[in-house]
Amino acid sequence: MNAMQKIGPPENNKSTQLLQDSDLLATIIDTIHTGVALLDPQGRFVHVNQAYCDIQGWTPKDLLGQRYVEKIRLIDEQSYLQDLHDVVFQGLTVRPHEVMVHRPDRRMIWTEVACRLIVHGERSYCLISIQDITERKQLEEGLQSLATTDSLTGIANRRHFFELSRIEMKRVKRSRKSPTLLMIDLDNFKDLNDVYGHAAGDQVLAHFATICQESLRESDVFGRLGGEEFAVLLPETSPRRAQLIAERLRLAFAKSCAESCSQLRKTIDEDASKANRSDESSATICTASFGVAAVAAGESSVEPAMHRADVALYAAKEAGRNRVIVARPPAADE
Repeated sequence: MNAMQKIGPPENNKSTQLLQDSDLLATIIDTIHTGVALLDPQGRFVHVNQAYCDIQGWTPKDLLGQRYVEKIRLIDEQSYLQDLHDVVFQGLTVRPHEVMVHRPDRRMIWTEVACRLIVHGERSYCLISIQDITERKQLEEGLQSLATTDSLTGIANRRHFFELSRIEMKRVKRSRKSPTLLMIDLDNFKDLNDVYGHAAGDQVLAHFATICQESLRESDVFGRLGGEEFAVLLPETSPRRAQLIAERLRLAFAKSCAESCSQLRKTIDEDASKANRSDESSATICTASFGVAAVAAGESSVEPAMHRADVALYAAKEAGRNRVIVARPPAADE
């Protein structure tokens, strides 16, 4: 009898078991690394686990009973509110997607969020699962940068320059406003490397890229094609306007490079004097030559204009370097 009393009625055993199962489930949810939150149809938090709070930057006390829209700040809040509406009122499942979140400590993090409808008795809830993917996004951005950026100058590498140029050429078809291309090659660069060393040559390349970036527009496509060769695609720019831009870049680089090399030349001359020898190569100054060519009507890529700009660049080299030459437009029958 005492044993029966200790065991209790079957109904009480079931209730106790349910409570234990509920406690066990809550414990499990609180120990997983995925953030979990439950919202009622009014968008109020009715349950959050510790991982959810850690990711969002709040405590459970801060969130429970509060409306989601009043506590969680997103980059695209309207889109996410539509997701919640679709889950609660239409029973849809929102697949995992990336959302940037503003935490209360002013940090911005990347999260992967999914929502689905949970029905319990006569009540419906929105179950949100969330993971912090900030490190993954940073890694992806780093890999993307390695794949598209020239590591020395920080500008587009050859491959990415042509990718961006193709995008611009597709836009040209819609706007019917042709761009103009600049091909650029640094003069005396081999001599500069021989005199001052490759480290100085790298500094000159990076310095030239900086000068161009400070002067060019955000819409201009600027890249290093390799070695001391650069290219710029100037959207909606006439050849005359492109020539003026090239002249401005040429003059700015020639002036700054002369000033930068002055002290190096002085040091080399002093060393040569102490060694009782002459060093005529110490007079080397790096400049830039430019070839300019417009993208002709009907051309679907930059390659034909690049060829014409290359010819003009070669002519600038032959004419004495440190100058800008504009290519002749293609003949009508070409």
